[in-house]
Amino acid sequence: MPPLVGGRILVAKAETVFGTDVLAGSYIAGDVLPVDPATIRLSPELVEYINRATMGYLGTVGSSVGSLTGTISWTQGIRGRGAAYDDSPVVVPEIDLGLRACGLGRTIVTTGGSESVAYQPVAEGSHESLTLYVVQPMPSGNALVFKFVGCRGTARMIGDVGQGPDTIEFSLQGAFTGNIDIAFTNGMLAETPKFPFLASALLQVGAANYAPAWSRYALDLGNTLVREPNGNAASGYNGFAITQRQPTFTFDPTMAREADSGWYAALLAGTLVDLTFQQGATQYNRKKVKINAASAAGGQIVGMGLGDRDGIAAFDLTIRLNISGTGSNDWQILFD
Repeated sequence: MPPLVGGRILVAKAETVFGTDVLAGSYIAGDVLPVDPATIRLSPELVEYINRATMGYLGTVGSSVGSLTGTISWTQGIRGRGAAYDDSPVVVPEIDLGLRACGLGRTIVTTGGSESVAYQPVAEGSHESLTLYVVQPMPSGNALVFKFVGCRGTARMIGDVGQGPDTIEFSLQGAFTGNIDIAFTNGMLAETPKFPFLASALLQVGAANYAPAWSRYALDLGNTLVREPNGNAASGYNGFAITQRQPTFTFDPTMAREADSGWYAALLAGTLVDLTFQQGATQYNRKKVKINAASAAGGQIVGMGLGDRDGIAAFDLTIRLNISGTGSNDWQILFD
């Protein structure tokens, strides 16, 4: 029996020291992320020195292998926890670790009856990193593990109205520290709460709370990643750092008169607009997006193309998310 993709799992844990394997070669069921195994991808990147000194012959001889880094990506459906959020013990949404590795800070409110957890960008000194294991079970009962440390990245949240839950596509980069064989441990399945479909989103744009019909959105964190070199590390790198971000929100509102939206005038003048919407309507299984984090004007319309939704005329609208004078407040995801 060959190893099967269907049993593949992704293990993640926040690092206490950047670039240091906090899992230390083993994991428990609680470290496993609820990820569709078919979406887990990894791309190790090898730096090598190719020896072309062939002394008159054509071809090459064996190369010298240097640093190893890589990209790990996966997709998760978005849902709440179905229970009051808490900080002791920690009760947070399933996408918590991925968001924190993308430069977002977490704030938990434990006020009885109105518990919530919020994520929004934080300054670079507060960015967290993950140790990630991609674990492939073997028929023997053991597993082959691809180990990565110092993982940070970016993400893209996507929603299609009435077609299922919002999903988030994570793409993290880290230092690849090799393969090991370990005993395989399954994660813990959570069948509830059910994933809420995207409907009754209450999307509103601008001071007039203009609420057009629309069918699809994407929120791209737009993080820029660079390797952080360390000559003392085994791979030559600690991992990756987020050096810049340019988040954007795109959606496809049904075309309307300029008098209805005022979007061309806002684009021309650089006028900032606010934008809010939600997914889910049940407490502890509801996600709200705010642009900016305080629901004030923080989005700049920077693109307005001609769209087509099965014969319905629509805009292709792009909104750039901007910080205000206080910084790191350009947007927020709130689970409540």
